[in-house]
Parts: sequence; structure tokens; C-alpha cells
Amino acid sequence: MTKKIIFVLWLFLLGVNKVLAADKSYSINSVNIGATVNTDGSMNVIENREYDFNGSYTFAYQYINKIGERGEKYILSDFNVCDETSCFKKVTEQNNVANNFYVLEENDRYYIKWFYRADDIVKNFKLSYKVNNVVTLHQDIAEIYWKWIGSDWDISQSNVKVNVNLPLGIGGSEIQAWGHGPLDGVVSILQNNLIKFSAPNLSSKTFFEGRIIVPKNIFKGGVIGNLNKAEIINQEQEYIKKTIADIKNKENLGNGLGILALILFLISSKIFYKKIVEFFKYQKDNRPPQVTLSGRIWEPASNIDPAQVEQLIFGSKMLTPRSFTATILSLIQSRFYKMTRSDQKIGFIFKKYEYYLEKIENKTTYSGIQKKVINFLDQIDNKKISLSEISSWCRLHQAESYDFFKNLENVAFRENLNEEYFDIKANKLNESIGTISMMALLVLGQLILIIISIGSNANYLLIGVMVLTIFLNILYFVMLEI
Repeated sequence: MTKKIIFVLWLFLLGVNKVLAADKSYSINSVNIGATVNTDGSMNVIENREYDFNGSYTFAYQYINKIGERGEKYILSDFNVCDETSCFKKVTEQNNVANNFYVLEENDRYYIKWFYRADDIVKNFKLSYKVNNVVTLHQDIAEIYWKWIGSDWDISQSNVKVNVNLPLGIGGSEIQAWGHGPLDGVVSILQNNLIKFSAPNLSSKTFFEGRIIVPKNIFKGGVIGNLNKAEIINQEQEYIKKTIADIKNKENLGNGLGILALILFLISSKIFYKKIVEFFKYQKDNRPPQVTLSGRIWEPASNIDPAQVEQLIFGSKMLTPRSFTATILSLIQSRFYKMTRSDQKIGFIFKKYEYYLEKIENKTTYSGIQKKVINFLDQIDNKKISLSEISSWCRLHQAESYDFFKNLENVAFRENLNEEYFDIKANKLNESIGTISMMALLVLGQLILIIISIGSNANYLLIGVMVLTIFLNILYFVMLEI
């Protein structure tokens, strides 16, 4: 049981700390996106990403969606990929050659893939392209609505910054901007023509988009839309209300989980305190007796069965064949059997005497262990048995022999309990499956609560309380096995 607990703890720590990371891994440490909106309704985009490679890598890819919040698809062109030293060559199909890239236009998105060689190094890649129809010309306002980062990324991205440069001639009060995606994202209008979107960390499968409205007369081209300024602002206000409501719901969930965690902590603490008291009272072994001046422990001989002695010596229910042999010797000593020898040596080449157990009529009361062994021997022969016959019978009847030895363990253990060599109260505590199961469920429940709480804006102090409760429960499991 102790080994199982240590193994579970080991796996838990490995999972939390990600020690078993793959030999190959990479991260994106920073993202800097620059976008310049043109008066013809297009937008030039340059995406710079810093990749930190652990291992050997030869390619990367990225999706850019054509479909946004409007009906008409976005059209992209002028793709280009560069690293720190040079720009890559655009090819029409995949060829896996370093410093090449290609673009595959699918129905709803663009697929860009580029090839390189990187071994345990930090590299910067620059992807640039042009969105030919990013501007939507509504009834009384122009809108730029673009996903700076889509939801197709399989890893998180850190330090995301987006700078959007608008055409000149727009007053600061005429610009409104909103960000969608991460709750910790920030939108800033720094100058009349510069808007900044930022997020400290963007989780995998999470998009980051921006929406900007400016005067319509700035642009000479764009896609025709059917909204107006009031409708767009109303949409954003509804979005803000929904976001605030979601945050509030998560906070309420976090608080509820915190209260539940506190209740579980109090219950677990009470159980833990009770079990600690019971442990030191019933389950903690006493100090061994002091040896005599002669350097040995001496006690008068005991008449208890050998199987009981072995369990007491090793503090375990398990028995070895030595107990069976010693019990047979005790049956001979108690005159239930006598040992005889063949008159002549038996054997073809290596001859030796054969020894037998012969049953003797004896009205003396035998112990439960002795009775169990006698019944077993009677299955072989109830009058006279050769010692070699016992071994042969056990080999031929392995299932029956196994059941006998397991039952012998139970009989010996019950006699040790009945004669109070083992503490009855301690044994009941050790076999208290109900208590252990309940505490195991508490641990499992709190692990689930922690996972939910991390994503629910729960107080980290309350999460710490749950972790402490789990530690107390695991500590109790370990103490049961000491």
C-alpha cells in the first residue's frame, strides 16, 4: 500500500510540474503584430513571433481565416516569410526545402507553411501579408474588425502586442476600439492614428481580435455593410455586459467552491485529528523491551502455535511454509502424529530412508490452527502419509493448496486477535475501508475543485486550503502503512 501511495504522489508531482516533458518542445515567447490600415480599405500586416525551440525542428505553419463577423470573406495576398537573416522563397507546392514557404488557399482559410532548420535555438519569424478588403463601410461609419490571432493555435503565446496605424486625419474623439478574447486584454488609443491591443498571455485555442470604428469619409474603398454606429456600439455594450456577467458568475462559482473547500477542510481536519489520536493510541508500536545484561531478550517459552509466532515476529498476516512445517512438528510433539521411518532405504540410484507421519488416536483438544492442518493432511491420507507425498500432493493440487495456506493465515490471525496478541481496536482501524474510502473521495473531490477553481477566479488562499487538506489526507494514508 505504501508503494502505491508513493507511486501516486510521484505521478501527481510529475503532472503538476510537467517533469515528464517531451524531448522536443517549443514555446512562443513574444508576439508583435504591426498593422497599417490604408485609405483604399486594405491593411498591411506584419506578424513577428519569437520561437524558443527545444530540440530539432524543420517547419512551422499558421492558419488565417477568411470568415469573420461579416458576410463577405476577407481576401489576402502578398504573403511573405522571413527569419533574422533572410526572406524565404515562395513555392507553389510543399517541397520540405529549408528557406521555402508556400500558401494553400482553402475554402474558409489560408494555410501558410514554411521550412527551416532549428536545433535548440531561439528564432524570430516574420509573416507579412495584405488584407485587401479589411474595411467595412457601414451606413454612417467605417469598421475594421480583424482577428489578430485565431483560435487554431495549439500552444499558448506570451507578451502579445498589436499596434494598428490608421490613416492620418482622424481626430482622437472619432475613434472607438474594443478587444475580444482574453479577459486580461487591454485596448489603448495612444494617438489619433495609433491603437494598441495587448495581452500578457494567450492560451491555446483562444482568439484575440480587435474592432475599430472611425469616420467613413476617410476611406475610398471597402466592403459595403448594413449596420450603423449606434448598432455597433450597442453590440459592444451587450458584449461587455455578457463578459461582466461571465466574470461575476465565475467569481460566484469560485466563492462557492471556496466555501465548500473550507467545509471539506474542517471535516478533513477533524477526521485527521481523530485518526492521529487513534494512531498514537492503538497503531503506533511501543518501544521494544530492554535487553538484559547478557545482551539478549529472554522470556519464558510459550505454547502458542508456530503460525501465530511467525505473524507476531514479522507483524504481518502472511505466513511462510516454515509455519506449516513447525505446526506439523507441534502435532508430533502433542502426540497427534508420530514420525516413522521405512525399514529399508528406497530409491533406484540414490537410496535413502522414507519418513512417514502416522496418525495417533488422541483425545486432547487441539487448537484451531492444528485442526486446520490435520484436516489438510487427512485429504492426502487419514492414516499414514510419507513426507514426500505431501509435497507431491501440493504440486498436483495447487488451487486447493493455495486456498489452504490462505485460510491458515486467516485462522492464525484470528487466534492472535482472540488471544489479544494483536490489538483488536488497531486491526479494526486498519481495516476501516469506509473511512479510507471517504477520505479518498475527499481528496478526489478537492482535486476536482482545484481544477475548476483555477479557471473560476477563485481566491488562491482558498485553493491553498484545499491543497493543504489533500496533504493531510495523504499523510494519514501514509501513516496507516507505517
